[in-house]
Amino acid sequence: MPPTLKELALKYMREQISSGRWGSAYRLSDLLISKDIGISRTPVREAINQLVAEGLAEMKPHDGAFVKTINRKDVEELYELRMILECHCAGKAAANSSADMISSLEKTLLQIEEMENELAPGAEFLSEEQAKRQRQADLAFHQIIIGAANNGRLDKIIGESRIHAQLFNLLRGEMPVDAFRSAISYHRRLLVAIKAGKVDEARLVMKEHLESALAQTIQRFAGEPMEEHSKIPPALRKFV
Repeated sequence: MPPTLKELALKYMREQISSGRWGSAYRLSDLLISKDIGISRTPVREAINQLVAEGLAEMKPHDGAFVKTINRKDVEELYELRMILECHCAGKAAANSSADMISSLEKTLLQIEEMENELAPGAEFLSEEQAKRQRQADLAFHQIIIGAANNGRLDKIIGESRIHAQLFNLLRGEMPVDAFRSAISYHRRLLVAIKAGKVDEARLVMKEHLESALAQTIQRFAGEPMEEHSKIPPALRKFV
């Protein structure tokens, strides 16, 4: 059965959000979006309601729908969800590894390693273009492992949570080179464990990888106002 206009509009809007083109607090106007993609407002409005239900957007009375601003608690919950689900997938990948899957992981890892070789000496952050390529390659690497579980519902749940996590990272500026190299190291270890069929080790490395990513994300978040506090006008903050 071909996808409905609502489903196509939903995919389009998720991509706009996960790519960073629609950032935090971006207003989701069904009129403007329908004009941009060339369909009526009804399927666009339905897709926006779905984004609200998924937690990617929020509805503000009298103002409309906006891309949600994610706070620290959201991030912690989302990484906890990823740890539970993706560790399971890593174990499945090690238990059911195939030549095609290993080849795909190796090619994706090679792309990431080539990016590492492109870094300028002494660079502290990836460039905007490098960070975009890194996110795409990182997502592809994890998606290959997730696919090894051969569970469509699991894939959908993880996919939605990764959109949230990517959105948060996109809103927090450039990616530090140290975090980039740390991720490469974990990806190498994951590949070794999966190729060797070591189920428990693959799960453990994935857990350590996501714990490290969470810690780095929280560190980058430190010192910034929480979502709720940032909405309070400056003149009123002294009363909080």
